[in-house]
Amino acid sequence: VLFSWAGPGADAQATPPPTVVNSVAELHALLATNQTAVDAYLTPGTHLLGTTFVVRDGKRLTLRSDGAVLNAQGQTRHFLVQDEGVLELEGVRLLNGRGTASGGAILARRSGTVRLREVEIETSTAVSTSGIDGGKARGGAIAIAGEELERVLMELATGSSHRGSHDA
Repeated sequence: VLFSWAGPGADAQATPPPTVVNSVAELHALLATNQTAVDAYLTPGTHLLGTTFVVRDGKRLTLRSDGAVLNAQGQTRHFLVQDEGVLELEGVRLLNGRGTASGGAILARRSGTVRLREVEIETSTAVSTSGIDGGKARGGAIAIAGEELERVLMELATGSSHRGSHDA
């Protein structure tokens, strides 16, 4: 195409609106699809979480809300991000997460990337387990394992990231 034109007021590169998600089950189902990028809006209210959301293998999850609470009920961590997965959260409250050894709410490892904006994390803990990391618990709310921690700290210190803001 040598020339394209969008009429006045039209956005030539409009992105589709996010998928509205009304429950934890709907979000798990959306993550299970073969979509490489999932853009979702979680409806406000408290959503009870029984199993961890896993974002991996290069998948990107962007989850936004205007007041949703993900309550893990002290049973599991909220998110595991690994193997080049990307998690972007905005306007979500994470409550009562529980991770084994590290990351009560979020564990990012093996080149996983996490960006948080206007996110609250409350009452999330990492519990120690014998035989894992010498029986020590680390990262009560968030744990970043491996080389990613150095990159995140550098971005925070310099104010630089792919978006040009403090997105760690």
